[in-house]
Amino acid sequence: MSAAAFMLLITGVLLNAAAQLLLKGGTNRLGIITLNADNWASMLSRMASEGYFIAGAAFYVVSLVVWILGLSRVPVSVAYPMLSIGYIVNALAAQYLFGEAVTSARDVPLKVVGSRPGEKLHEIMCPADDSHLTVEFGDHYVLSPTIMFNGRADDFSRNALNEQGRPVKQGFEYNSGSNDHFLSIEQIREFDQLAHA
Repeated sequence: MSAAAFMLLITGVLLNAAAQLLLKGGTNRLGIITLNADNWASMLSRMASEGYFIAGAAFYVVSLVVWILGLSRVPVSVAYPMLSIGYIVNALAAQYLFGEAVTSARDVPLKVVGSRPGEKLHEIMCPADDSHLTVEFGDHYVLSPTIMFNGRADDFSRNALNEQGRPVKQGFEYNSGSNDHFLSIEQIREFDQLAHA
């Protein structure tokens, strides 16, 4: 990642964090906000004239533009995790600015952002309890819906290419951890280059 891309992304993250803090400042001034049939117009008017809300919205707009500029320079898989920096900035700034407590329960995620005990590392795409709904094709699976849409009874055992799928065995499960075909780093790079071509 180039220095320019990094600066754009980190600036976008910090502007977004500042927007959150400004919006919270606005809610602290107005108190608990409820909208109902009797007060919605006056409440929206108060919100629109509150300086913190105006500044927060402006920061959001600028952060969006800056983020898009940064995102145009790096893959989203590199950029998106940087948003976690905003969580830390906001938690610490909220403690300082608003006196919000950073408790020991919140302390752990601030120290370690990423994989934590109990967090799943692999996604289950075809759960075993839906095996009766799963149809296998040559290179993909289809989970048939359990409800009909608009009274249509579509046949999900045949795909858009008119290929015929076959039902999987009862109890079948497909997840990213037991997948028997993993892409190598080089294959991922090739896909990335094709996507940017």
